[in-house]
Amino acid sequence: MTISFDEVRFIKLGNKKDKWAEDCIEKGWLPLGYESLKEMGTTWDPNKTDALENALKKELKKEKEKDNVTKALNTIETFYTLGSENKTILWITEYKNCLYWGITKGVTIKEGDINGKTVYYRTLIDNELVKKWQNHSLTNADEFFWSDIHGEIAQTHRAQNPIHKISGNTQAIRTYLKNLIKGKSKKPNSDSLSLIQALSPHKFEAFITNVLILNGYFLTTVIGRTQKGIDFVISPHNDTSKKIAVQVKTESEEEEFRHYTNELDLYDKVWYFYHTGDIKPTTESKKIKAIQVTANWSWLEDPNLNLKLNSESKKHLENWLIEQVKFGIM
Repeated sequence: MTISFDEVRFIKLGNKKDKWAEDCIEKGWLPLGYESLKEMGTTWDPNKTDALENALKKELKKEKEKDNVTKALNTIETFYTLGSENKTILWITEYKNCLYWGITKGVTIKEGDINGKTVYYRTLIDNELVKKWQNHSLTNADEFFWSDIHGEIAQTHRAQNPIHKISGNTQAIRTYLKNLIKGKSKKPNSDSLSLIQALSPHKFEAFITNVLILNGYFLTTVIGRTQKGIDFVISPHNDTSKKIAVQVKTESEEEEFRHYTNELDLYDKVWYFYHTGDIKPTTESKKIKAIQVTANWSWLEDPNLNLKLNSESKKHLENWLIEQVKFGIM
């Protein structure tokens, strides 16, 4: 059983208005929906780019996206040329909150029809090993839910471009996907961590705020950028005189933590939340606490926090996390 590929790309199968995804999944197509592709046809020709650009300006102006012509041209060129020289591309997409994957080798563009609209598309490999779009591994039929996958991959759902290169550690992501497809990689639990890692910084802060509110704290001051090192201040409901400064970072290291917390003596406590990084607990004072958000809600058990969530509250927050990742809400 051999699966290899040269690059990985995320592709959006149509948009909310087109609603093509179901047809594309069934047919094994990777379409690009610009009507202006009629100017280019089924083969990339640099001599036709001026005509394509003019057509795109009219099309995107009509769609109230006139400022995105350059981005569209780059996407179209990628669509027509990615995988040239007989390279193998692994494509992933999201459909009904599942990760689907498929493979192309080389570049072949065809003209077709989806719901009465002319589209240009690439076809996925369809053989005994790889069957067009799949949402499970080669060894079992367990579905790949979008909320279960590696955080850096999950974030691609927010991408505005129809074709998007996954950011982060490219080699690590390729290895992770390869093992996932082969059935050798254990999918992360959808308990919370992979979902949390897919949140934007703003949404991660909202998540921490929700956890604190459910534990009986209320926000006394939302500081944000007005005071460096603090996002907001909280107090327990039973002791409004007690002030706890809260800073929320998606990623952080020891040096940054020290820089943020060395001038916060005005507060009774300082809680510094993060989910990715390395801050040594042995160097922390009792007053200033760095809390790394980890899997299975175990981080709530820190004796310095005394935070608790019942099963109903955890389920509510997990559903909230899934919705953020599913719909790419920023």
